[in-house]
Amino acid sequence: MSRAPVVPVRETTNDDLPAAIEARGAELRTVASLWPLRAAVIASTLGFSFIRMRHAQPRPNLALG
Repeated sequence: MSRAPVVPVRETTNDDLPAAIEARGAELRTVASLWPLRAAVIASTLGFSFIRMRHAQPRPNLALG
């Protein structure tokens, strides 16, 4: 987060984001639910923000098994 305006160095368009990620040696993973990831991050020492979890699907009721 910047307290001053930031000017982009360049703007690019990408028609195949998964391929672009793979071309850079990174891995793209998808998950059915963000809740287990949220729990793992909260239990870790990472700094985090899950402000957009309000847009996630409701938390599953794990008590029902």
